[in-house]
Amino acid sequence: MDRTAFYIGQREFAHFHHNGEIDVRLTRRYQQEYSGLLAKDKRIKFRERPSQWISIKFATTSDVGYAFSIVSLALRANRPYPETAKEPRFVNSRKNSRARSRFRG
Repeated sequence: MDRTAFYIGQREFAHFHHNGEIDVRLTRRYQQEYSGLLAKDKRIKFRERPSQWISIKFATTSDVGYAFSIVSLALRANRPYPETAKEPRFVNSRKNSRARSRFRG
């Protein structure tokens, strides 16, 4: 399986588990701010214990668009300061041994 993770600097904010599911680091502040929308959506899965990570399942084109909007929120939520934030980058684990070791499970 090819796993891809997305970072801002050294902070990971999203990664795929498999085709059809992505985990997103949505800070607690953003989870609270958007709780009304997130809690109602069946595509969102919260972890049992309080966590900054949520899972989003997607199967259709509209699901992918929805997941992308949540990833965009996570991108904003995880930037330290807009004026100093680096552009996000992605890591393909086939090319990056550090990423590969982080995702072994």
